[in-house]
Amino acid sequence: MDLKPVSVSEFKNLATRNLKLTESQCLDFFENDIDIAKKYAIGPHFWLIPDQSEMKVGACSPNIFQMTPFAHSEWLNQDFTFWLRNMHPEDREFAVASFALSMEVTQNTPKEKVEMIQINIYIRMLDCNNCYRWVLIQFPRKMYDEEGKVLSTFILITDFSHLQKSFSKMLTMMDSSNNENIIFASQVDNKNLISLNLPIISKRELEILQLMVRGLNSPQIAENLCISYHTVENHKRNLRKKTGTKTTAELIDFVWRNNLI
Repeated sequence: MDLKPVSVSEFKNLATRNLKLTESQCLDFFENDIDIAKKYAIGPHFWLIPDQSEMKVGACSPNIFQMTPFAHSEWLNQDFTFWLRNMHPEDREFAVASFALSMEVTQNTPKEKVEMIQINIYIRMLDCNNCYRWVLIQFPRKMYDEEGKVLSTFILITDFSHLQKSFSKMLTMMDSSNNENIIFASQVDNKNLISLNLPIISKRELEILQLMVRGLNSPQIAENLCISYHTVENHKRNLRKKTGTKTTAELIDFVWRNNLI
């Protein structure tokens, strides 16, 4: 697959749906995802839920004014291009192409498996002080119509400015099912998706990595995931073996270097 340039109008044609959603419908459907984001996000974050009948923001998190230059009321009902204007000019074309490819993969993947595909997009966005910082854009859950087409998506944006790490704009896709694990990535200077030679990591192992990055220790991870301490330790041991690392610090460094979360 190629990461092909896509115009804003082409993306709107691809993503637009006929059914209009109200803000309350969006919030009701994604209520659990909003709660989970509070619990598992690896940094300061906000979220957007688009109404894809008009390609406008149908709902957004109350704290969005703390994470962007605009208030909650200013984001609601804004067109897709408003979000683009909050992105770094050098990242906008890449972002639209990444969104389009993500939607294409979603539409071509069986519904029962699509939630196992983890999509990460790294770009720069404006903060509340009108300064650009790196963020991670993810799509934890989608709403479908009877034909299996995406009506709306819970979009989670995590601020990475608190991390002492060099980022570059990148799209990664990973199948986190236990049966198959395919990873692709596309960086700024390479328009093709390249299969990465990375280890097979299960969905549970990804959950543990996310909590480790947040600074949780094994007892805290066990409590969060409702599993035993020994199960957590076994997963950590397997992760170190898979990644060729010896310590937790080396494992976390491997995760960051390869943009696995």
